Formats: sequence, C-alpha cells, structure tokens
Amino acid sequence: MGVGFAKLISRKALLGITGVCLLLASALFQPVKAQEQNAPFQQDFWEKYVRPFVDGDRQELDTLIHFPLEGDWGYIMKLEKDPPEWNKEDFYSNYSLLFNERIKEIILKKGYDEVHIHDWKNGPQEVVYSIGWHDYGFESQILLRYRKVDHKWLLTQIQGAG
Repeated sequence: MGVGFAKLISRKALLGITGVCLLLASALFQPVKAQEQNAPFQQDFWEKYVRPFVDGDRQELDTLIHFPLEGDWGYIMKLEKDPPEWNKEDFYSNYSLLFNERIKEIILKKGYDEVHIHDWKNGPQEVVYSIGWHDYGFESQILLRYRKVDHKWLLTQIQGAG
C-alpha cells in the first residue's frame, strides 16, 4: 500500500526543489566571496585604524577616535561617574584597563579577520572590529565601531558584552 516518495513528487516539483536548493547554496557561499573581495580593505583598515590601539600612542589615537566616544567603555574602565560625564581624559587615564596586554594579544592574533564591513553595496557605512575571548566557559567581547566623520573613519563607539 505504500507509495514511493518519487511517485508522489512530479518531475516539475523535483526540478523546482533542486533549483531552490541550488539558490540557497549559492546564497550561503556569497559571503565568502564578498569577504575575499573585501580582504584588501580589511587588511588596510586593520593596519590604519585597529593596530594603533596595540601601540597606544596617544597622538596617533587622537586622530582615530571621535569624542565624545559612545558606548560602554567607561563601565569597562570602571569609571565612577555617569556616562554623559565620560571624557577624553578619562579614556586616556584608564586606557590600560580596556586595552590591557591580553586584549592587545587578541588583536594581534586575530588581525584583520575580525574586521566586519556593514552595508558594502553602498560603500562601507560602518566597520566593526570584534575582540572576543572565553573565560571560565563564558564568552566576552569588545566591539570597536567605526563610522565616517567628515569623510574620515573614526572610532565612534566601544561596546562590551559578556
């Protein structure tokens, strides 16, 4: 009494399903192609806008950060004031609490692979650098968010998670 699967599905339906599967497969592999195409931008971006945080040269960092800097950075630096009061001096005075040796090592190890470009079709609108690690079974992350300000890429937000 059982009817085979092949008898239940018409040839047209089978071709349609195959076509949908092929479309899905090509869509899944599209980001890999886009990532490869963006690699020169990612490498250049990492060298110019992320790598300097490892060195910590204040003069260079001043050209890369937009103040007032948004995000969670003051909490990460354990500032004891309200976010609207966080300022440039707070950032530099507590720089090593955020960009400690472990975070610097992660940045160097991950390199440009963690440079994520948003809205590439219209030219990059935002670039996010992800610094992630695991502690005691928990995942933590710091996101450096860059946007163009007066036609120049600047760090505009630091977010923490975990």
